[in-house]
Amino acid sequence: MNKKLNILLFTLIFNLFCILGISAEALTSPTWGYSLDLPEGFVLANREGNSRYLFQHSIQPVDLQIALYAKGEFSSPKQNAEHIFAQLKMKHKDKPFDWHYKKAYLSMIEFEYAPSEKYQKKRLAGWLLVLELPNDKGNLVMLTYTDADKAKTCEPLMISSLDTVFTDVNSYFIPGPVTTALYPERGKEEVNYKFNDKNIKFKMDISDPEANKSVVDREFQLLTIYLNRDNVFEAWKRYYQIIFRDAWSRIQSFTLALQMAYPELMSETGIAPEKATELLLKFVQNFKYIRDRKGSDFTNLPQAVLQKKGDCDARSLLLVLVLKQMNIDAVLLISPTKHHSIAAVDYGKEYFDKAQNDKTTNKHFFEHIGKNYIMTETTAHVEAGNLDDRLNDADWFVVDFFLDDFVKE
Repeated sequence: MNKKLNILLFTLIFNLFCILGISAEALTSPTWGYSLDLPEGFVLANREGNSRYLFQHSIQPVDLQIALYAKGEFSSPKQNAEHIFAQLKMKHKDKPFDWHYKKAYLSMIEFEYAPSEKYQKKRLAGWLLVLELPNDKGNLVMLTYTDADKAKTCEPLMISSLDTVFTDVNSYFIPGPVTTALYPERGKEEVNYKFNDKNIKFKMDISDPEANKSVVDREFQLLTIYLNRDNVFEAWKRYYQIIFRDAWSRIQSFTLALQMAYPELMSETGIAPEKATELLLKFVQNFKYIRDRKGSDFTNLPQAVLQKKGDCDARSLLLVLVLKQMNIDAVLLISPTKHHSIAAVDYGKEYFDKAQNDKTTNKHFFEHIGKNYIMTETTAHVEAGNLDDRLNDADWFVVDFFLDDFVKE
């Protein structure tokens, strides 16, 4: 499936998913106001109205049940969870927490289940998440489980399914509820920092590197189940998109500090893409190059900032994220055969036309969704648009982050 739909567009109507077996990676419920960005491979197996859904995964034996409870049915997410515990006679370890200014409840669960008396009961294990929805709409309950002896293997899929829920527009820009529960904030520290030729100050929570690393590691483990499958590229795109989403609020103070320190970035229409890209390229190109082939081989973004280190995809994703926070359109380009990543930035049509007519330069551009993005190498010390000859025939695929229209609403 070509996963061009992004949940940020809020265009997919959940009620269309009444036909069994339809893919369910990016879903929005206009009735209840929540959205899901499920891992590739989930299909809708059953539903009851617009308040009960059962999704099943096509690779791992994982079920995901979703239930909606109207305001007033339960006094709190905890009471809602206790109702489900009693119904299914669950063993549970619980963690109440706050997420996006609302009460929430996360539980690791075990229970026995059989669809009828004809079947022998199976021991199941997984996770239960209860979120209080905005605007007094009620509670969203997500229950994911698998055979108890497969719970550890399937844990990345189950947790990723719960962690990529959005209850309103702004919840895209904060860490997911499971990551928030398991890696709570421990206090923000002020960072005195040398950025290129200037001293800046910004704040970062003590938990940010560890929390973002947990997302990187989890999503990498999940990505491995798609190897040699038709949807591997869509899963690969989601891998970067989930890291991007989790890192957004963790990096935002850093981006704001840059904007304050470099007022020359501003033009009449906002921050100038050329100036911002040039400034950030100088920064990431001076990172210490590191790789860890034993694991995800990706430096989490708060750590990349703090320690000024990372390989091509960490640098490129960081560049894209900071540019997007400056309201500059950028995408990530990945080449599987070249084992390389770069960023690509929209400098605008006027710049592209001028570059095309200038015979003295040889800037490289990448055409995508009607735009011509200038290709930016983040490891070699070269200007935007200059690429090594070995990358001329690279098999780039694009990782989009559809934020522009969303942010301007």
